[in-house]
Amino acid sequence: MSSDPSISPDGRYVTFWSGSTNLVPDDTNGKRDIFLVDRQANTISRVSVADDGTQGDGDSFSPSVSGGAGLVAFDSAAKTLVADDHKSKGSDVFLHTEDAPPTASSQAPPPAQSHPQS
Repeated sequence: MSSDPSISPDGRYVTFWSGSTNLVPDDTNGKRDIFLVDRQANTISRVSVADDGTQGDGDSFSPSVSGGAGLVAFDSAAKTLVADDHKSKGSDVFLHTEDAPPTASSQAPPPAQSHPQS
């Protein structure tokens, strides 16, 4: 199953998540991964992997692609996408760029607190 498509404004890039294992070689993690289709180059790549190609050990979701540059932001519960990710639960936000290593992490901020006015 595939879902949650995002199309760049120029129509070149499409990103989505999928649990399918037949979209790219060696997809054996059994998790939802993020994929990027370059319609101009006629390619598909899995972007929710570590710099060294290590597969995620958790689901990735909510992809969004920018225009023209193939920048893909996504959430992932995987702990194997970057070194020293010691979270016990929750997800991180990642950014994939076509011209750089596959992912960079940014720890999501804690949920906003509501403070009543006095």
